[in-house]
Amino acid sequence: MNSWAGNRVLFVGAHADDVELGCGGWIHQLCRRNSTHVRVLTFSLHRPHYDVEVLRQEVKRSMTVLGVTAHDVHDFQGCSPDNEFSVQRHELYAILEAARDEWRPTLVVTHPAADTNQDHRQVHEEVIRCFKKHASIINYEFPNNMVRGERPDLYVELEGVDVEKKIEALLCYQSQRNRITHNYLAPQYIQALSKVHGQAIMAEAAEAFYVMRLAFHKEEWF
Repeated sequence: MNSWAGNRVLFVGAHADDVELGCGGWIHQLCRRNSTHVRVLTFSLHRPHYDVEVLRQEVKRSMTVLGVTAHDVHDFQGCSPDNEFSVQRHELYAILEAARDEWRPTLVVTHPAADTNQDHRQVHEEVIRCFKKHASIINYEFPNNMVRGERPDLYVELEGVDVEKKIEALLCYQSQRNRITHNYLAPQYIQALSKVHGQAIMAEAAEAFYVMRLAFHKEEWF
């Protein structure tokens, strides 16, 4: 995975806390090496379910913990009865397209296809539409929203500090941790999951991903 450190990686999440849950450890690892090669894009601050301004500050603190210096956050209404993400899919695409053309990422990391959350699925679909010919695409794991049994295709080895910072970043979301249904934010869960994935590759800790497509161009990757 060290060969990816020099490439531009765009992490995309439907809601605040999504990318931290899926791959906060890897984000921190990459930012330790060069934060200018990392960009995070978030589409929703969970309006109207949370206080947007409170959550905006929590996102800012979380990104600071991970070392992210480039973070674009938008205010789409998340998980709404009218399914705003679906209705405004063209706006989602336009935002992704602008990031693609302006920043030209070589790798895009986003939600898995098997995710049962409607906003997550819509973001996944728009990422595929936008980047299928322009970048490699992989999906981070979201176990609490997945009901299909695929095993990950790709593992990223983490150091202890990366897992610690992932947990610290998630602890920034006090407004969400107060909800009993959000026990997947618990530090012991994050720690245990990282150890389980680490065992798959004989490492102390890891995060797991699903490969959509990988493109190797000349000497970009090695």
